[in-house]
Amino acid sequence: MLEGLLHFLRDGVSSDRMIDWTRPNLRRETPRDFAVGFVFFAAAFAVRYLADEVLKGLPFVTFTLAVLFTAYFGGWRVAVFVAIASFLSAWYFFLEPRDSWTLMWPQGPLALGFFTIVCASQIVLVAMLVESLRRRDAKRMELERQRALQQTLFQELQHRVANGMQLISSILSLQARLLTPQSEAKVAIDAAASRLSTLARVHRRLHDPSLGGQGIGPALKDLAQDVLAAAGRSDVAIEVEAPSVAIAPAAGTSLAMVVAEATTNSLKHAFVGREGGTLAIRLRNEGAKWDLRVRDDGPGFGNAGQSHEKSLGLMIIRSMANRLGGEVEFANGAGGGAELCLRFPDPSQRRDEAPSQPVEQPARRSTDRERAPQAEPRSEQA
Repeated sequence: MLEGLLHFLRDGVSSDRMIDWTRPNLRRETPRDFAVGFVFFAAAFAVRYLADEVLKGLPFVTFTLAVLFTAYFGGWRVAVFVAIASFLSAWYFFLEPRDSWTLMWPQGPLALGFFTIVCASQIVLVAMLVESLRRRDAKRMELERQRALQQTLFQELQHRVANGMQLISSILSLQARLLTPQSEAKVAIDAAASRLSTLARVHRRLHDPSLGGQGIGPALKDLAQDVLAAAGRSDVAIEVEAPSVAIAPAAGTSLAMVVAEATTNSLKHAFVGREGGTLAIRLRNEGAKWDLRVRDDGPGFGNAGQSHEKSLGLMIIRSMANRLGGEVEFANGAGGGAELCLRFPDPSQRRDEAPSQPVEQPARRSTDRERAPQAEPRSEQA
């Protein structure tokens, strides 16, 4: 009730908030409401009668409270009946002379007049407060309904976007079948279709409401498993360490693309020619910075000479790192194997997204699959 009073006083009394006693949205009283009014009236009468010696000279005090509580809990119509009953009871039983309809002039009429004004004011004010609360609750329910509808439409939109990307990937794959096997065009189209399919899966998982409380860890693990399964490498174990903290979908997409490209690179260099293997993905929050590390248990970055020509996968990784406003490094892990390290600022604290660098096509495709020197990433097929 106090909350409704504060809400009413804050918003003020305007013409559209005044009570229209004929409005149908003011609920009709039920027998329960009349029972509530009777209980309040009976309690007020009993207390006033039993405490007559203490409350002598205050004939209306308990009846005033009864009218107030009845107006709030039972409705204004019931409160009117309680006010009338209280008026008559106080007049006959508690105004001098007692047990008589005779009034002392002018004290009696003045007392009854003030009681009538107080009761009428209480009933009108409480009715306004109840109506204000009802409108506020109705508005809140409408906002919740609109929010739920907006969320549903947004999820449907994201689902259709992911389906669209998956459809384009399928079309590219069908088109690649018409090309000469092992031709550069077929390899390029297959790679594009694979990356687009990966992006569609990432998009769908990051906007899955059922993963809202799990953070990005499950999405990264599922993504790495999909990349390995597509290459027929279900024997590679995946270890994921990530906090259960929600990350913005834009940042999550960039992280997922980095993990996908790093997993693909490990497939080509760390797990080729052998069975089994381990791919470790670790994402940690270090205050204002986040740290992503993807490490395999392969031979690491060797010292064999290699062309420094950039691969498309490497350029995608650097482009995603630039979108996150971070820096990416490649090195041998402390326990062996090759490790990718990406450090970037907390996406929730970044006001402006860093512009992503365009992915430039390499002048020629690198066919050398040997390890790069330390501090240089492994080369990757376009």
